[in-house]
Amino acid sequence: MSQQTGPQPLSFRTFEDFKNALTNNGMLDGVEYVGHASNIKLYVGEQPMPGTNVDHSNIPDLSNANLNKNAYIKLNGCNASATGSLGIAQWLANRLGRTVLAYNGPTHFSGSPKSPQPVHRGDRPPEKGALYLVGDPGTRLVAIGPG
Repeated sequence: MSQQTGPQPLSFRTFEDFKNALTNNGMLDGVEYVGHASNIKLYVGEQPMPGTNVDHSNIPDLSNANLNKNAYIKLNGCNASATGSLGIAQWLANRLGRTVLAYNGPTHFSGSPKSPQPVHRGDRPPEKGALYLVGDPGTRLVAIGPG
């Protein structure tokens, strides 16, 4: 039986799931979140109730104890770096002491890693093949350092 190597996807339903994933999986070389986001929240629970999402109220509860010194953090969701120092990407960079890569505008899934066209309401990603998260026109992946 072969042993699986490389990144292992985890599913989150609450902030506690997210928090525990940072500390209960050995030393981590990187963390990527894929899901809905805004400039002030990661919607891990996708519900409006307290304790379901990552926001300014619970970021102090996160730990970087199991993040390697050069670990990366990437937020694959819309607008996570849209407000610079007043947003979720900066708050996470400050708390975890690592650079956070995050999109500064809307994103969408595409069958091409360089999808230049905007997405229209009702568009669906391809049903087969590779799937990429790409920024809409004008959206960039921004590196936000601790500060």
